[in-house]
Amino acid sequence: LQRQADLVEKLRIEVVARDKRIGALEDGKEAKDKDSSRRIAHLEDQLRELQSQLQALRDKEIQQMQELAARRSEVVTWRERCANLESLKNIADNAVDEYKARELDMLDKIEEMHQSQQVMQTCFDKQQEQIELGKRMREQEQRRL
Repeated sequence: LQRQADLVEKLRIEVVARDKRIGALEDGKEAKDKDSSRRIAHLEDQLRELQSQLQALRDKEIQQMQELAARRSEVVTWRERCANLESLKNIADNAVDEYKARELDMLDKIEEMHQSQQVMQTCFDKQQEQIELGKRMREQEQRRL
C-alpha cells in the first residue's frame, strides 16, 4: 500500500508539475496571443490608413487625368485657332500684296493720265496759239486791205 501511495503521490506531483507547465505554456500562449492580437490590430490600422491614402491618391490621379484631358482639349482648340489665324494671316497677306499691286498699277495709270493730260494741255496751248496767230494774221490782212 505504501508503495502504491508513493506511486500515487509521485504521479500526483508529476500531474501537478505537468499542469503547472501546461498552465505556464497556456499563459505564455495567451500572452503571445494578446501580443499577436495587438500586432494584428496595429497592422490592420496601418492597412486601413494605407488604403485610405491609396484611395486619396487614386482620387487625385483621376482628378489630374481629368485636368490633363481638359488641357489636351484646350491645346487642340488653341492649335486649331492658331491654324485658322495662320490661314487668315496668309489670306490677309495675299490681299495686301494684291492691293499693293493694284495700287502700283493705279499709280502707273495715274502717271500715264497725268502725262496724257500734260500732252493734251500742251496741244491745247499750241492750238490756242495757232488760233491767236490765225486771228492776228487775219487782222493784219484786214488792215492791209
